[in-house]
Amino acid sequence: MRRLTLPFIALCLCVGAAPAVGKPDLAALRAEYDRLRDELARSRARAQLVKEAIYTAKLSASFRWKGAPDYLIHRAELRLDGGDLWNSGDKPITGDLIKVAERGIKPGAHALTLRLEIRPGSKTKDADKLGYVSEHTFAIIVPEGKITRVTLTGDEDGNPPEYQPEIEMEVESEK
Repeated sequence: MRRLTLPFIALCLCVGAAPAVGKPDLAALRAEYDRLRDELARSRARAQLVKEAIYTAKLSASFRWKGAPDYLIHRAELRLDGGDLWNSGDKPITGDLIKVAERGIKPGAHALTLRLEIRPGSKTKDADKLGYVSEHTFAIIVPEGKITRVTLTGDEDGNPPEYQPEIEMEVESEK
């Protein structure tokens, strides 16, 4: 006899399925998961539209990595007040300029965080096993009714044992 656990029962109740002694209906669970994920994406898009309508201040950001090809960014994230602005996913970052879409934002002070997973270039033996994570948080002030452009530039000089990339930030606000 199969023993049902509370999380399994809760999952079955959430998707409207009765707990079964046999195999769970994976197709139904997958369909419910896809529906919930799509609903969440639509909610986030609606929330962004509301923010743009409410706030007159706007924020745009760009990032360029100058450490390639000796040091490559395996993954990069840009967060505003803890929420994701941009994420590279599994796509490695080269020296190309990355622009984050302009968005409406509440005027005032904010924390902009850049998180980088850096690995040595492919010339190094075991490059996929070496590397480090670096996170930099900057305080910015976004004025009412203006577009604030943040430009982040990163470089790695490669002098161990520091393992800290140099990150420069430029902030410009205009009407």
